[in-house]
Amino acid sequence: MKKTSAVLSLVLAASLCAASLSACGTGRSTQLAAPKAAEKLSYEELTADGLDELRASLGAFSAEFSAAAYSRYEGGENFTVSPITAYMALSMAAACAGGETREELLSALKTSYGALESNFGDLYRSVSARVSDGMGQAKLSGSLWLNEGTQFNRACVDLVAEKFYGYSYAADFAHDNGNANLAVQNFVKQHTNKLINQNFQLPADTVFALVSTLWLKDTWNLFGKALSFSPEPVEFVPLSGETKTVKLLEGDHVRGRVYEGETFTHFYTQTEHGFKLKFFLPKEGYTAAEIFTPETIAEVNGVDDYNADDDVNLIHYYTRCLFPEFSASFNGNVRAALEEMGVRSLFAETGCDFTPLTPENIWCREALHAAKLTVNKRGIEGAAVFVLPGAGAAGPDEYETVYEDFVVSKAFGFLLTDSEDVPLFSGVVGNV
Repeated sequence: MKKTSAVLSLVLAASLCAASLSACGTGRSTQLAAPKAAEKLSYEELTADGLDELRASLGAFSAEFSAAAYSRYEGGENFTVSPITAYMALSMAAACAGGETREELLSALKTSYGALESNFGDLYRSVSARVSDGMGQAKLSGSLWLNEGTQFNRACVDLVAEKFYGYSYAADFAHDNGNANLAVQNFVKQHTNKLINQNFQLPADTVFALVSTLWLKDTWNLFGKALSFSPEPVEFVPLSGETKTVKLLEGDHVRGRVYEGETFTHFYTQTEHGFKLKFFLPKEGYTAAEIFTPETIAEVNGVDDYNADDDVNLIHYYTRCLFPEFSASFNGNVRAALEEMGVRSLFAETGCDFTPLTPENIWCREALHAAKLTVNKRGIEGAAVFVLPGAGAAGPDEYETVYEDFVVSKAFGFLLTDSEDVPLFSGVVGNV
């Protein structure tokens, strides 16, 4: 009997991708499951060992993923990715996967499945339910989309809702592809405060898609008062080496002194609601690109002692960052970065296993990610999108299989985390 060809698309979405929402509406879908509202963590939950350990796994994943993506970056612009969006979607993928596929995903995520299932909900709540007062907000959402008529395991759909805070929907990608894609587009638009408005054009043979969204915004201080610029401009040296004159924003003073790494110096500024913007500057003889490594990223995010007090001389130290306004972005294929991290069977036609969710034989072709972050005198705003589109492996039939290529051959380091050091964005700014 012929197997139906299938498409897997994992979409982690969190922000600014420009595309207009069609005037023909919001699409058509049927909700299958919905997560409960995320409640604020108690002090005991916030300081629990399990959550600390999962945060640590996210930190390790962030360092490796960020550096692997940047090592292949050829865009020439300021660079950023959103590790938490990747982590959330790959976590939901692990919940839906089995066998070697799940094990590779868990290895890349730096955790066990038991730890992931037990603690992901608290990680989600620590980001999404901590800040939401109009002036500042971080909103993390997930969803599972199934093609109408696809056989699926109801227990897996319920698991995504209960443990991973993911919605589930059925949409007719096969016979009403336009409205199915509009439904996905509208979900992303709603959950990113209208900053993402992109049609992902999931093909008609889509069996399911996993969608994770992030949107965050905050001001530097109460009532959104803008930061002042330093009185005198400074000479800024971009990656190109061609010095330019810029004015710097004056951040608030924070307890502590500059941290000295072997190849870099580091300090941070923070927003009204505790988001930390962590700068690390290369020392003489190094460049921002050379210090953007897994080791440096992990070291920066692990600093918890800024030597604020000199008990011998009875001095309390405070430091402020003076930093430029900047924006950073990324738009490209990160499949090679994930493969470097050990995620390989996900892209193997005969090795990908999503049988806990569906009997369809599914594999992925590539991994696309786009992210954008803006830092200015008023505050911060950022979002990102991550897409893993794929295809199902067809069983033996009368058709010949032909593989073709479509070849397109023509023409500072930073981390942005929440107050608990969960990495939300990371990147390199080469010019301002």
